[in-house]
Amino acid sequence: MIDPVVAGEVRVLSPVANSIVMSPAMQIEARVMLNWSIQLEVNNERISDKNIGQSRLDQRNSVSTFTFVGINLRPGPNHLRITALSPEGVPGRTQVMTVLGRGPARRLEIVSEKTEIQADGRDSSILRLRAFDQWGSPAIDGQVALSASAGRLVAIEDNASATDSLPQRDRIRAEQGSRDESDMLVMLQGGEASLKLVASGAPGAARLRAQMGDLDARGEVRITPESRPAILVGLAEVTIGKSVPEINLRGEEGSVRSRLSFFYHGNLWKRSILTVAYDSQRPINRTAGRDRLFQLDPLDRVYPLFGDSSTRYETAESNSKLYARIDHGRSYAMFGDFTADMDDLALAGYVRKLTGVKVHAENSQGDFVTVTGARPDTAFARDVFPAGSLGLLRLSHGEILPGSETVILEVRDRRNPEIILSSEQLIRGIDYNLNSTTGEVFFLRYISTFDYALNLVQLVVTYEHRSDDLSTAVYTGRAVKNFESLGLRMGVSAVVQKSDLGSFVLGGLDGTKTLPRNGELRFAYARSQGESWAAEISSTARVQNTTAMLTASSLCSLSPFTKRC
Repeated sequence: MIDPVVAGEVRVLSPVANSIVMSPAMQIEARVMLNWSIQLEVNNERISDKNIGQSRLDQRNSVSTFTFVGINLRPGPNHLRITALSPEGVPGRTQVMTVLGRGPARRLEIVSEKTEIQADGRDSSILRLRAFDQWGSPAIDGQVALSASAGRLVAIEDNASATDSLPQRDRIRAEQGSRDESDMLVMLQGGEASLKLVASGAPGAARLRAQMGDLDARGEVRITPESRPAILVGLAEVTIGKSVPEINLRGEEGSVRSRLSFFYHGNLWKRSILTVAYDSQRPINRTAGRDRLFQLDPLDRVYPLFGDSSTRYETAESNSKLYARIDHGRSYAMFGDFTADMDDLALAGYVRKLTGVKVHAENSQGDFVTVTGARPDTAFARDVFPAGSLGLLRLSHGEILPGSETVILEVRDRRNPEIILSSEQLIRGIDYNLNSTTGEVFFLRYISTFDYALNLVQLVVTYEHRSDDLSTAVYTGRAVKNFESLGLRMGVSAVVQKSDLGSFVLGGLDGTKTLPRNGELRFAYARSQGESWAAEISSTARVQNTTAMLTASSLCSLSPFTKRC
């Protein structure tokens, strides 16, 4: 039953006052008395009657309904005036209302359904990416790049159509990157997109980073140790005799050869979890006489079946014969392959992948202390190349440890080259291939010397290579304290490297302070044989977005381990 409309009155059916218009063009539906018409004004501009897409005359209920279509809105508040007109053209009552149009993105956020997931390769959490304009409304749709330091990003069916709309290369990168490097491009729909983060096989923290133009948002999901019944798998064998095949094959002497190999994962006292792996014959990660870092064993490749959704991961990764780890809540102690968790520091960053001891103590508030120590038989190298080459680069060293390389595409300001405008980590097998024996890098796509704004583009490659120096020792330390009442996060870090060529010490102090109107102040200080400091201020106020950065690059020539130099 349709309610009648009094002569001279106008009733707006849609949109609702103060609502957000999600579509690119607005549609207005209003109702007046039969034989009356409607005059529409948007932001003091009259809309032509040619925009009336549908007119319905209801003789029974004596009403006329008009639908205006294809009305463009400006970002932010838009003022509407809907006036009833009599058959003689005399104005009647006027309805005044405001609706919000979607503007460009000014703020980006990552919201996780869960704060913790188990490291079983199956547990997952839904991630929601949201972009807002300066009025707090969902922003205009666009592409968002999301990366995760651990785990895998998997597209949800709701985003299938958005992923299909991406270019061919971006779609392949999104699909393959989610399996290999946890890197994905996704298209926002209605200012929002949903993804699934699948846990990795190793406990830790999955640091999330979303980028949309100049906007940056970060989040974190804790990957806790898997809680399951204890499991023990092992092999023990002893061969005795004067013609033992293994001894004759390897040219060894003796008449006894033995081997012990096992893996154990189970609960200990007070909700602690123990993981141990040991192989008396060879390092756990060694394949065909070569070590590797954070890569699956190529000899254990399975033949994939159509529709197979199983996940492969290695729980015990170590370039030594032993892997051991004890977890208790967020704290753990381990021996095996690790990263120093200092790659996100502006000045005192340290990105080496090593094999050694790592101790991490953390409370429920996120305050933690991390100490690592290693005696690697490899050396760290950092090579910088200008972009625009023919696609084949030769690194300064050969005999590279597979899996240790990191290739980053950096864009630097053409007027201030010490300022990094953006950085993108390239994916092996998608963006480039590496010959680890000769140290040759072959890029699968062309990389221009300049970007669209004529800023400098360069390639930064860090990796581990074989070294004759067997007396190298590396020690790192990192501590972070949160002051929630002050909105302050403080951290200190230290790196000590000793070798026959000398010692190197790098120390740093960093912090983050929240500011009004979603602003943030970041500052850092580092010292080795010189000094460097930097500060960054950003604000996402309702009126404008202001960004200022002060940097000094004196440390770049002193330390090959800083991430931003």
